[in-house]
Amino acid sequence: MRNLAEELRKSVSLAPEDEANEYFRMSQEREPFKNWSPQPESDFRWGETLMGEDSPTGKPIAYVNQQKFEKGLGREVTPEMREKYFTSESIHNLKNVDENLYNNLLNSALKNPEYQKWMEDSYKYSQEDYGENRPIEDWHKDSRFDQVIGGYLYAGDEDFPTMTDWTRDMPGFSGDFLDELENLRQQMGY
Repeated sequence: MRNLAEELRKSVSLAPEDEANEYFRMSQEREPFKNWSPQPESDFRWGETLMGEDSPTGKPIAYVNQQKFEKGLGREVTPEMREKYFTSESIHNLKNVDENLYNNLLNSALKNPEYQKWMEDSYKYSQEDYGENRPIEDWHKDSRFDQVIGGYLYAGDEDFPTMTDWTRDMPGFSGDFLDELENLRQQMGY
């Protein structure tokens, strides 16, 4: 049986914790967000995966905001949890690891009216709360869609403070998109 999670982890490097802390600190100084504070745990991002010309190595690299996870959880992050966070970040490279699977997921989502409404509502929220200014198509492709996939895979997982309210029966997870998400979950070994 395929282990897509392992394939994804092999396709992305995990930045060491000290480099990740520095990345989140420095990115806030370069690009302050609403409620800005120069501490890694106050950055609104729990992780970030840089690819292509955005990556300092030119290859996909994942940064885990471990201080933010520890603050959000109220406990220390274990090596197993850090590996789980890394796997969740590696989903950003799915389009390069298995383009057909990624396209099936994307196309089935975009054909789903419940998903489209959810996407539009989330976009408005991102505009209002985070100052999002990219066109909705770019925002969805570069930020939101991978988050939704992760939301399905890690729904309700207590190691992810942001996933405790996610469930696999949310309205956008329906129809052919739900079938594709279940296929992905099986290939990930979950």
